[in-house]
Amino acid sequence: MFAPVGDTTAATVSAFHAGATGVLSWPTVYAKVAPPRLALDLSDQEKDVLALVAAGLNNQQIGTQLGVSAVRIKRYLAGISAVIGTDNRSHIVTIARRAGTIDAGPD
Repeated sequence: MFAPVGDTTAATVSAFHAGATGVLSWPTVYAKVAPPRLALDLSDQEKDVLALVAAGLNNQQIGTQLGVSAVRIKRYLAGISAVIGTDNRSHIVTIARRAGTIDAGPD
């Protein structure tokens, strides 16, 4: 359940009685945290790889698209992971999108 900013006590109690297991209040403190600056410090090639990861392609498909080997893509992703601080592909894409490194994608 998403609760509005302000007094959410009644909404929260009602949600829990209806079976909710948690409540998110917007805006959250997390929404106000700036994305890591490091996500902006990627090379053009790394940004291209990230955009294709965001599109759902695997390493082999990305390599084919960019004309390099899947091993090279794995190296790019290792470098990106080191810069951004996680090796989870979804997390990398999320951080890069928040930082404006790659397009936010469809809404």
